[in-house]
Order: sequence, then C-alpha cells, then structure tokens
Amino acid sequence: YAASTVKEALQILTGLEAGERDEHDQYPFETVLGIAVVRAYEYWLKAVQGADIVRAQEEADPLESEEIPVAPPTIGEESDRNPRGD
Repeated sequence: YAASTVKEALQILTGLEAGERDEHDQYPFETVLGIAVVRAYEYWLKAVQGADIVRAQEEADPLESEEIPVAPPTIGEESDRNPRGD
C-alpha cells in the first residue's frame, strides 16, 4: 500500500482512524492519535509519580522504617497534574 501522509499510513497499518483534533484541541479516544495521547499521559503520570516518590524518600527521616506506598495511576482517574496545563 502507498500512503501520502503519516495519518494515512497510520490508518493503513492499524485499521483505525488516525484522528482529527476537535474544537477543544483533543483527539477522539477511539483513534490512533487519541490512544497515543492517553498512553503518553499515563507514562507522564508514572514518571512524575516516580519522581515524587524519590523526592519524598530523599526528604524522609532515614530512621523511619515505613516505606512510601506506590499506587500506579489508572485510566480515567482524576489527577491534579496535566501535561498540557488544562
């Protein structure tokens, strides 16, 4: 198959629509680019959470024996962190 654009190639390779931004500058979730945005956001949350844990461990009293609990973010979970600043 031949593709003229990256979006066309994505559609050919995945069988899903590549996606177009809506009036809120968001991609529909059921598109390749929508899925990519969600996954990138999840990785970003994990990286920030990991950095917060390391920072908290560095600031913690070394004589305390309790570990800092780790809970990975889930899709749809509300968060005060947003990579786009919305």
